[in-house]
Amino acid sequence: MSVDPIEIRLGAIVEAIVADPQGKNDKQRPLIVVGFENDNEKVVICAISSRFPVPIPRDCIPLPHDSQGHPSTGLTVGSVAVCKWVDILDASQLVCKRGYISTKLLKKIIHMIEVLADED
Repeated sequence: MSVDPIEIRLGAIVEAIVADPQGKNDKQRPLIVVGFENDNEKVVICAISSRFPVPIPRDCIPLPHDSQGHPSTGLTVGSVAVCKWVDILDASQLVCKRGYISTKLLKKIIHMIEVLADED
């Protein structure tokens, strides 16, 4: 079952089946919507991971969570937005919505994605 396109907005935390950064291990993963293309038919996403080193590297932005489910993000464990793990998906690939991140946090993530892209 896909997500109603009306519910998808910048900063939405959604899930879709995607591969890891090496193009392997397809599985349903949490993602943040950071942009749109083709009149919203394509969604630019940034992956969320609960596996990250400490100290947290600069390309990872910590996300709000709570063991009972964060009221806005819905995340239950410590997680980060992995700003170097960005992809473009068809909107029809999104299978559920978990919650949203704040506009301030979204801007921080988009800025880091742009910084990393400029470094390549």
